[in-house]
Parts: sequence; C-alpha cells; structure tokens
Amino acid sequence: MTETNEANAPEPPTRPCGYSECDRRVAYTGAGRPREYCGPPDRHWPGKGGRTCKALAAEERAAARRSGLGEVVAAYAATGDPVLGAIGDLTRVLADRAAAGEHVLAAVGERVGEAERLAAEAAAARQQAETERDQAVRQAAADRAAAGQAAEAQRTAERRARDAETDAEQQTAVAWGRVVEAKEAASAAEARAAGAQTAEAHARTDRDAARDRAAELAASNKELRAEAKTANKTAAAADRAAAAAEAAAAADQARAAAAETAAEQARAEVAEAARRAEAAEQRAAEERELGDAVRAELAEVRAELAAATARAAAEQQRATDQAARAQRAEATGDRAEQRAAGAETALEQARAELAAARRGGTSGR
Repeated sequence: MTETNEANAPEPPTRPCGYSECDRRVAYTGAGRPREYCGPPDRHWPGKGGRTCKALAAEERAAARRSGLGEVVAAYAATGDPVLGAIGDLTRVLADRAAAGEHVLAAVGERVGEAERLAAEAAAARQQAETERDQAVRQAAADRAAAGQAAEAQRTAERRARDAETDAEQQTAVAWGRVVEAKEAASAAEARAAGAQTAEAHARTDRDAARDRAAELAASNKELRAEAKTANKTAAAADRAAAAAEAAAAADQARAAAAETAAEQARAEVAEAARRAEAAEQRAAEERELGDAVRAELAEVRAELAAATARAAAEQQRATDQAARAQRAEATGDRAEQRAAGAETALEQARAELAAARRGGTSGR
C-alpha cells in the first residue's frame, strides 16, 4: 500500500522558465515564492557569453522596453503572480484530496484483505468439515460392512454348531444301534452254545449208559451177545452223536467268540462315538462361545456405528454452519469490494480533476 501511495502521489506543478529561449520548466515545491528561472543550478549559455537565463531575460525585457513593448510585457507579468497563487492553492487542495483518497484506498484495501482472509478461512473450514464428513461417512460404511460380516460369521458359527450336533446325534444313534445288534448276536450265540453243551451232556450220558448196559449183558449171559452188539451199535451211534454235538458246540463257541469280538468292537465303536459326541459337544460349546463373542462384538460395532452416525450428523451441521459463515464472509467481501470500487472511482475522479487543474494552470501560464 505504501508503494501504491508513492506511485500515485501527485507531481509538483511546473511552469516554463522566464527566459523565452529556455526549454526547461521550473518546478514549484509548494514552499515560498515560486522561482522564475530554471535551476538550481542556474543554466549558463556558452554561446551567449556564459550568461544565465535570468541575465538573458533581463536583456529581453530591456529590448522590449526599447522597442515600446514594455507596458504590454509588464501588464502580462503583473497577471502572472495571482494566477500562480491560485494554481498553487488549487494544487495544494487537490494534493490534500488525493492524499485523503489514498488513505481511503488504504483503509478499503485493509478491509478487503480482512474480508478475503475471513473468506479463505471460512472456505478452508468448510473444506475441512466436508473432509471430516466424508471420512465419517466412509467410517460408517466400513462399520456397517464389519457389522454385516460379524452377523454373517455368527450365522455361520450357529449353522456349524447345529450341523455338528446333528452329526453327533446321528453317529451316536448308529453306534447304539450297532451295540444293540452286537448284544443280540452275543445273546443268540450264548443260547446256541448252551443248547450245544446240553446236547453233548445228554449224549455222553446216553453213551455211558449204553456201555454199562453192554458190559452187564456180556457178563451175565453169553446169549445176550446179539443184544450186546446191538447195544454197542447204539453206543457207537451215541458216540457219533456226541462227536457231532461236540462239533456243534465248538462251532457255537466259535460263533460266541466271534459275537464277543463283535460286541467288543461295538463297545469300542460306542466309546469312539461317545468320544466324538463329547468332541462335538465341546465344539458346539466353543461355537456357542464364539457366537456370544460375535454377538458382543456386533453390539459394540452397532454402538460404534451409532456414535459414528451421530458424529457424521454433527460434522454435517458444522459444515452447514461453516458454509453459512463463508457465505456471510463472501457477502461482506462483496460489499467491501463495492466500497473499494466506489473509493477508486472517487480517487480516479479526484486525479482527473487534479490533472485538469494542472493542465489549466500550465495553459494559463
């Protein structure tokens, strides 16, 4: 602003030198009586004996008086002082007005700068608010996505827990069915073994009775040899029946052993099914605990989402307030610019008046 004032400062008024052949102009500083001749320093004319403009002008006046033009020249010179005084007064008034206009421009420039600064701060605050609002919106979207993922994870965990429980129940049912079948097979094998043992005992009893009878018949009467032979045949048949009974008993015992082995295998399968059921129960408990943790995390995410939504609303309100303040600052800046334009117009008018006055003063001289 100081450089602008110095550049726009009015030039001091000037007038031609009092010597008619001198092309220099005499500047009036506004202090004391104006000079009539150029300088300082005084101009010397080498072609005219090194005399100054003042001496040469005196010779011109003397020559005019000698030629009869002295009165006319004196009358013209007499009108010069009032004109120069009036021009000086007008110049001082216009200079004061120009200085006042420069002060107005300086004040307006300061107001315009302040308004521009406020507008820039408001625009920056509005941009910051919009940035924070966008961040809050993005965070809310991320929170919603996280909440959706947590809910999906919870549903997956619950579904896996249900599937594990169903699988464990099915495996337990199959194992118990095998145990029941093994027990039934073992009972049947034991029953068959008991029947075979009973038949063997009966066969041995019949064989022993036949042998005893044959011995008694042979000792008591030779005539009974035919009966003894018959008894021996009966004993042989009994022996064969006993052997068959023993073979059947062995087969039943083998079947009983196989049934016992199957029962042991069934019991092992039951134990394995029980272990798997217990593991499934453990997994189900872990899945339930995970579901509880997921639900707790989901509740926290929902709370954070609500807080983020509230922050986004607050940031939106603050952005709206900042925008309103920015609009008011812009309106203030527009009014300041209008006042500055008016002041510049007035200053230009004052400068034009000062230039016109200077031209009038120069042409008057």
